[in-house]
Amino acid sequence: LPFVICMIFVWPIGVPVGMFVVLFHYRRRLNPPLDDQGDTFPALAKPAIPQPVDVLGREHSRHRVALVQLEKIEMRNRDVKLRAIEFLYEDFEPRCWTFPVFESVRRVFLVGALTMFYNGSLAQVAIGLLGSLLSYKVFNYFQPYIADTDDVVSEVAQAQLVIIYFAALVIFASDSLDQRASAFRTVGFGIMLLVVYFAAFLSAAYLVLLEAFGLVNMRLTIQSVYATIRRFCSTANKADDDKRCLDVDDNKKVKALSSVSDAAIDAADVDPASPCSLSLSNLYRDVSPALREEATVSPEP
Repeated sequence: LPFVICMIFVWPIGVPVGMFVVLFHYRRRLNPPLDDQGDTFPALAKPAIPQPVDVLGREHSRHRVALVQLEKIEMRNRDVKLRAIEFLYEDFEPRCWTFPVFESVRRVFLVGALTMFYNGSLAQVAIGLLGSLLSYKVFNYFQPYIADTDDVVSEVAQAQLVIIYFAALVIFASDSLDQRASAFRTVGFGIMLLVVYFAAFLSAAYLVLLEAFGLVNMRLTIQSVYATIRRFCSTANKADDDKRCLDVDDNKKVKALSSVSDAAIDAADVDPASPCSLSLSNLYRDVSPALREEATVSPEP
């Protein structure tokens, strides 16, 4: 027990506190002060009286914020004293220098601390849902990552957690109320959860392909792949149809040859130069050797 208590203070509490102390010590290097800070979004300054939406002004403010953050990132990257802790902040914008601590606390809460809240109860799932909702709101509001694609994937992942916790909540409630015929126990709901489970991975793969090929090239690539698949399928279907037709023709010829026995040909005493003999010869030549062997009829004794 003493070792467990010691490890609780070392990892779940000690690591986030240690990260905060280090980041707070270098806060002026992580977020260098400028004349125009630009470290707030226009949405933070909301007037008391609703005003008409100024789309142009809002986009201009966001562009100003992005330029200021880009300048701070360049200053931060040139700072040699930050190289030792670069792994902590390299993915985050300078205005969000505390987000490594928040991310660490979020993971510890959802993975470890949540097990201490009424384990196996409905309250535990509800607390997890509340934590995931708070995390979704924070990531959606601040958008802390430098790359916009990382912000999108992070938002999708947070929404995925909210949906999964909500599904767990309703399933737990259905079991508690003994509602076996609930809509949340159907196959369709299970398929929806499976799609949600892979939503973050699929969105990340889409954004990576979009960044690598571009929107136009990606569309052309998808169209080319689709056309190739259609052409391959049509070629395969045409080959099957041709083979089916050849099989039908060969079967007809086999039946025609099988109906004419060697004894009947000898009994008819057909002249080799007669049209009947030539037609039989041509028919026999058109059939493949394998079919001729199958069509051979031994003379009756």
